[in-house]
Amino acid sequence: MPGIPNEAFFAGVVLILLLSFSLFERHGKRDKRARNYWHLELTKFAWLKRAIKSRWFQPAVQLPVVLGFLGVIVVGLIGSQEPGRNLAPVLTWNIWWIGLIFMVLLFGNLWCFMCPWTAIPDWVMRRSFTKVRPIASLAKKYPRFKLWMWPAIVLFAFVTWLEIVFDAANRPWLTSVLGIFMILLSWALLVVYERKAMCRYVCYVGRVSGQYAMMGMIELRRRDNDVCRQCATKDCYRGSPRGYACPTHEFMGAMNENQYCTLCTECVKSCPHDNIALNLRPSGEDVLHAHRSRADEAYMALLIFIVSAFHGAAMIPLWMEWENALRAAIIDGQTALFGADLLGFAGSHGGTMTFTVMMLACILGPAAIYVALCWLMRLASGRSDITTRKLFVKFSYTLLPIALFYHLAHNAVHVFWEWSKVRRLISDPLGWGHDFFGTARAPLTALWSPETIWYVQVALIVIGHIYGIYVAQRESNRLYADDRKAALRVHLVMMVGMILMSLLSLWLLAQPMFMRTADL
Repeated sequence: MPGIPNEAFFAGVVLILLLSFSLFERHGKRDKRARNYWHLELTKFAWLKRAIKSRWFQPAVQLPVVLGFLGVIVVGLIGSQEPGRNLAPVLTWNIWWIGLIFMVLLFGNLWCFMCPWTAIPDWVMRRSFTKVRPIASLAKKYPRFKLWMWPAIVLFAFVTWLEIVFDAANRPWLTSVLGIFMILLSWALLVVYERKAMCRYVCYVGRVSGQYAMMGMIELRRRDNDVCRQCATKDCYRGSPRGYACPTHEFMGAMNENQYCTLCTECVKSCPHDNIALNLRPSGEDVLHAHRSRADEAYMALLIFIVSAFHGAAMIPLWMEWENALRAAIIDGQTALFGADLLGFAGSHGGTMTFTVMMLACILGPAAIYVALCWLMRLASGRSDITTRKLFVKFSYTLLPIALFYHLAHNAVHVFWEWSKVRRLISDPLGWGHDFFGTARAPLTALWSPETIWYVQVALIVIGHIYGIYVAQRESNRLYADDRKAALRVHLVMMVGMILMSLLSLWLLAQPMFMRTADL
C-alpha cells in the first residue's frame, strides 16, 4: 500500500514547524481557568435519563455484542483457516481493533460499557441480567500497592508481540483462542478479587482505551461538588440496592478524568441525590487540566506511544530489510557456534528471535530517548527541586495526543481501504462457499480515494501535534507556576522533542506498507 506523496509529507512538515513556534510564542499567556470547560449535559434529555437509570440499559447493549462475539469465536474455530475466507480475523483485527481507536476519541470508554469479556462472567456470577445481587466471589483485595497497572502493560506488550510474530491477523483459530482467554481471565479475576480487578488493572484493551479516553468527548461527572462532599453514604462508590459499587473503585466526588471510568452507569443508578450527569465535551479536557498521575500510568502512556509507532514501522520495507539482515546474522552465528546440525532449528526459530530482538530494541530505545529528554528538561529548568522522575511521569501524558492521532492516521488506511472485505465475508463468514447476501464476490473498493485518505492522515498528525504542544504548555506552567522562565525553557525542550515525534509519524506514513492483515 503506497505511503502519502512527497507534497503531502512536506506540507505536513512545514505546518508542524510553523504551528509549533507560533504556539510557543503564546506561551506567556497563562491559562488561569479552573477545571471548568464547556459541556452539554446529555442526561437533561428525559428519555435518555430514564434509559440510563433502567437496569436494562447496559445489558440491552451488551447482549447483541456478546452474541456477535460468540459468533466470531465459533467462526474462527470451525470456519476455513484460510484467513481471507474467514470473517473472524478480518472483523477482529481490521474492523474492531482499528475502529476502537476512533470510538474512544468520540465516545470515551464505550467499549468497556459493552465489553463481552466481563459481561458473560458478570451475568453468570450475578445469576441475573438486571437484578442487583451479591456476587459469589472470594472478594480478596487486589495487591494494588505491588502491581497497579503492570499486568496490563505486560499483557499489552505480549499481545502486540503475538499479533505480529504468530501472525494472529491471519490465523482464525488464534483469534478465537485470544477471545476465549480474555473471558476466562476476566472470570478468574472476578472469582478471586473484589469488584473488577480485570477492568482496573489487567485488561490491556481497557487500559489503552482508558488512557486514550482522557482525550474522549463523553464523560460521567458530578453536577455539584458540594453535594458529593456532604454525601454520607457514598453510594456511587460503595453501591446500594439500586446499583452496584463502582467496579474500578472510583468515587465520583473525586473523579476528574475518564481513565478508569467504564461508563457502566452504576453510579447514576446508585446516587441518592441524582448528582451524576453524562456529558458531551470538547476533546482532551482531562489532559489539559490538572489530573492524577502515577508511574505505572506514565509507563503505559509511553508504551502506547511506542507501540503505535512500532506497528507502522514493522510494516515498511526498511524494517523488512533490517529484519532479514538480522535474521541471517543470527542463523550464521548459531551455525558457527553449534554446527550445521542446528541449522534447521535456527532457520525455523530465527524469525521469532529476530522480531523479538527488534521489538525489544524498538521499546527500550525510544524509552531511553524519552528519559534523556526528561533529563534535558530538568537541566534546562535550572532547578533541582523537580526531579527527572517527576518530569517523566508528568510529561508522559503529553504523548497521548500525538500517539492517539498517529494511531488514527495509521488506522485510517485500514478502515477506509479494507471495509469491503467485511462486505464480502458477511455473505460467506465460514469460507464454505456460501453467498447469503449476494456480496461474496463484491469488488474490493475503498470508501474514500487515496488522495483524500492521504490528506486526512496529514491533518490528523498536525492536530495531534497541536494538542501535544498545548498539553505540554499547560504541564510546564503547572510544574513551574512560580518561575515563568523555567517553564518556558522546559516547554521549549519538550516542544523540540514533540516536533521530532510528529516528523517521525509523518515519515512512517510516507513509507509504502506491507499489509499484515488477511488478503482476499
